Amino acid sequence: MEPVRLEVKATYRLTAATLGLVSEDERLVPVMIPCNATVIVEHGNPNDNRMVDVTWGEKTVSIFVQDLSLRGEPTSASQVEEPSKPNVPTPLPKPYLLEPFKKTPRLA
Repeated sequence: MEPVRLEVKATYRLTAATLGLVSEDERLVPVMIPCNATVIVEHGNPNDNRMVDVTWGEKTVSIFVQDLSLRGEPTSASQVEEPSKPNVPTPLPKPYLLEPFKKTPRLA
C-alpha cells in the first residue's frame, strides 16, 4: 500500500479503523475512528512524521500522519455528502488492575 501525500484542509475516507487521541479535561483519551469515516485535516504539518489534527464529525482528533497516509483515501468535497459523525467516542478499554502476586504456601 503506497502512502498518499497529505494536504491541509483535504478530506480523507479511512479504509480501516484508526486510533486517535481526543483531549478531554486536559487528558488525552484514545478513541477508535471507524472504517469508512470521513476526516478533514486541520492542523499540523502533514508532511512531518508525527501527528496531525483532523476533524471527525464535530470532534478534533489527533492521529498519526503515517496512519492517515496508509489508511486514508483522498476524497473530494463533492463525494462527501455528509461527514461521518461520531456517536460517542469509544475509548479503548482500560487495562485491568491486577492484584499483587500472593505466594501460596507449598504443600509438603
